[in-house]
Order: sequence, then structure tokens, then C-alpha cells
Amino acid sequence: MLAQEKPTSKERDLVFEAVRETMKQLKGSYSIISLISQARGSPAYLQHILTELAQVGLFAFRDPFGIRPLVLGHRVSEDGAEWCFASEDCAFGPLGFVKVPSRFTCEGSSR
Repeated sequence: MLAQEKPTSKERDLVFEAVRETMKQLKGSYSIISLISQARGSPAYLQHILTELAQVGLFAFRDPFGIRPLVLGHRVSEDGAEWCFASEDCAFGPLGFVKVPSRFTCEGSSR
């Protein structure tokens, strides 16, 4: 769960390009959730890319056929808008999240 500032278009483009390339390599069904954080401790050749991406935050994507489940949840707290991903929407209720309409987690899409 993250309260997040909106990434720049350059940061967003880098993430989507990485997701596209990853999806070309993967076979079968998958649902992937990841957090981009600071570049500290990363190999030197990756540090400049990861530093640029550090503000992107949480992202997720699933296989093009939608075999693995992935749902997006949203809530507003005193810190602002917060988002979370899960494989089942039953995880949202106890945490105070509501499910976002499924068009945001369509097969082969990323957010």
C-alpha cells in the first residue's frame, strides 16, 4: 500500500517498456506486483535507471490471457489516495480498500 505522487511521463515510459520486454520473455500464467525503490546496493550500470524510476512506486501486470487473478484496490486516508493489488478482492475489506473496476486490470495490461 502506498500513498504516491504521480510519476513523470519519462518514468512511466521506462516502466512500461520494461514490462513489455518482460512479458515477451515470460511464458504461461503470471500476476506480478512490484515496488520500485531506491537504487542503493544495485549494480552500477543499473543505478542511474533505478534512480530515475525510484519515484514510480508500486506497479503490477498480469499475463495476456488473464489466467492469474489480479485486482486493484483504492482507499482515501488522511495521507491521501492509497492503492493496493491482490490476487483476491476479499483482502480489501479488512484493510478498508474497495475494488476498482476490472478494466484497470484487464488481461495483458499494467498499471
